[in-house]
Amino acid sequence: MAAYRIGIPILFRHQSRTAPSTCLLASRRHYKPKPTQNHDPRADKPWFQKLQLEKAKEEKKTLGRKIDEMFALEPAIPPPKQDTVTFADERVESDETNPLYKEKPVFMCVPRTNFHEGEGQAMWLTKAKPMGDGKMPQQIQDLTETVEIPDMEEKVQQAILHTRLYDSEVTWIHTKRYGLRQIDALLRISSVLGTTYPELQQRATARGAYVMARYHRGDDLVATQGNPHALLMTSKNPLSALADQEEVAASKDYELPSFYPISPTIDLIETNIYKGDNFTGFQDGYPFPHAHTLFMLNTKWQTDHTFLVSRGIMYAHAHAVTRAMKQHGVLEEIDLPQPIVVQCVASDGVRFHFIHFQLNTLRHTTDDGIKNMVWVDRDNYLFTDMYPQDIHIFRTRKNRKTKRSYIRKMKTRRDPLLGCQDLNVDVYRKFLACYVNGAVS
Repeated sequence: MAAYRIGIPILFRHQSRTAPSTCLLASRRHYKPKPTQNHDPRADKPWFQKLQLEKAKEEKKTLGRKIDEMFALEPAIPPPKQDTVTFADERVESDETNPLYKEKPVFMCVPRTNFHEGEGQAMWLTKAKPMGDGKMPQQIQDLTETVEIPDMEEKVQQAILHTRLYDSEVTWIHTKRYGLRQIDALLRISSVLGTTYPELQQRATARGAYVMARYHRGDDLVATQGNPHALLMTSKNPLSALADQEEVAASKDYELPSFYPISPTIDLIETNIYKGDNFTGFQDGYPFPHAHTLFMLNTKWQTDHTFLVSRGIMYAHAHAVTRAMKQHGVLEEIDLPQPIVVQCVASDGVRFHFIHFQLNTLRHTTDDGIKNMVWVDRDNYLFTDMYPQDIHIFRTRKNRKTKRSYIRKMKTRRDPLLGCQDLNVDVYRKFLACYVNGAVS
């Protein structure tokens, strides 16, 4: 019979009922384990424990440390630890005490700006006249008929399948991933014409190029800045003008749309803290300083594509303005002797919008005079996209904060083989025409 009192076993040795019982207390302090066969008798010695500690330190040494000790080299001295500075120490007040504070506020357009009036609002901010009746310029349309690549349809089909099916092992590839991969694949297919048109080799690409363009629009100061989710292709030589001098002079009669009583700057961020310098995104001496085409990606498929087109117009105008101000001066409000042209291809991986912006003037303060020009060819579907394919809804159980179950996660899945049907090669022809523009005489 065994009993337990406060975790210590008490053993009773049973004798006869007439004899007194004897209690033997097995205390932990009197308990000694039996020595095992692998027990080293030196383990309790201090000198042996010190030897084991030094052996453990030797095993923890890196290979570089052992080599330094082998050749009697001095170990690298790590840099001294600097005092950590918290965000509260660097915080600057957003008032007159800020060194970047200015009395005149600026209305800032950033990549997340959403224009409620769409393309018309962006055209008013850039003082642009819509051209082409929803089509590309005539020079670009001619290139779509003359420029050809062998086995074009097969190569485009393989590029789409690669980005949608073979680029990752996951069952669902996000738009942000396959959209960029698809643009890279289409550019790689188009680059095979580099041997036919040597000027294509005088270009470079930059991912996420920053731009800062500040100009006066009416009585307000407007700035377009930021790092849009885009790929910028630059060239050594600027693009030729898309409209002749007669069309530019005829733009004086065009009247810009009015949004009264709403201000066109209602969607922009108003702030008094900003830097006053324009920045093209590249330092002086860069061999490819002229912005050629801006490949912009829409990562939010739920967003209306009017937002994507408006953002493309604003950032194409920003790259043209920074180049013009660098050539003619920051404060010069003049009509440009040679227009500056910047292209933009906005896409979500399936639908493509082609934007061509021609900057004719830097006089943004008034609505009179010649206007800038913009061509927008929108809603070009490269292939049929069956989205979404499968929708899985997971519901949570009731808890004390929620009386009814609610949707926790909704997972969608694209089917690459089904989504790549009905390929429209004419959309890639437009893409190719924008790519070779400036290299084909």
